[in-house]
Amino acid sequence: MGEFRQDLTYAIRKLRSSPGFTIVAVATLALGIGANTAIFSVVNSVVFRPLPLPEPEQLYRVWSSTDADGSRVAVSSPDLEDWRLQREQVLDLGGYWFTDEGSGADLTGDGEPQRLAVAFVTEGFFQTLGVPAMEGRLPRRDEMVRGGSDHVAVLTHGFWQRQFGGSPSVIGSALT
Repeated sequence: MGEFRQDLTYAIRKLRSSPGFTIVAVATLALGIGANTAIFSVVNSVVFRPLPLPEPEQLYRVWSSTDADGSRVAVSSPDLEDWRLQREQVLDLGGYWFTDEGSGADLTGDGEPQRLAVAFVTEGFFQTLGVPAMEGRLPRRDEMVRGGSDHVAVLTHGFWQRQFGGSPSVIGSALT
């Protein structure tokens, strides 16, 4: 312990004798520690925290199969319906289809037409996640028929705020 105290005293004496080097060293350490803390905070909130859903440990992602090259094959809508009807030990099962630039819809009739990124969901999707609608309602079972006309849309909170200013009057109204 005596040698450590002697080394520490020597280091402090040397740092006092060259204040320019001391300032650069302390600033470099502060920037490095700050950057690492910021990156860890982002990674922690995105990767390590559980999903903000009730019982996220019971949520699974299912694939139809895996190709020889290791790529996963998505579940077809008819297979998903069959699995859903035959489930015995799974509480509920729902699916979605979304691809960047591949699944979308055009919003017209309210200002300039715009292309929206859209996820198409199956019956059981919202029940599987266990999340209620913040406003309005979720689609009923009879409205989620494959091949039927799309009469119901669920808006994200952000889109509702940006496009409609969070107005409750949009709930239940028609979108084109």
